[in-house]
Amino acid sequence: MAELWGTLKGLEICWQLGFRKVELEGDASEVFSILADCNAACQPRIVAKIQALIAQDWEVTLIHIPRDANSCVDWLAKSTLQKRSRFWHHQIMPNQLAHLFDQDLHEIIDPG
Repeated sequence: MAELWGTLKGLEICWQLGFRKVELEGDASEVFSILADCNAACQPRIVAKIQALIAQDWEVTLIHIPRDANSCVDWLAKSTLQKRSRFWHHQIMPNQLAHLFDQDLHEIIDPG
């Protein structure tokens, strides 16, 4: 459920900031499956909100990233929990994240 809330909030921010071509990356494949396969009869309200937002006049691409190549997201999620904030927004990449970013990039380019 946390992944769904993160998806909704992230898309809302992108829309509000005027981005009209967005790549939504995540390691929770079940979220992408729910968004792709869930019809009006099966969807919880949050899924309906996400689907309605995606259907607006913009391009949203869903991209699954393997969990082992997604340590940045893991760090951000844990940092947010430590701050006890419902939402945390970065204008620039935190210094602590730079090393993890390089590792993730290496995993994507050279997974073997």
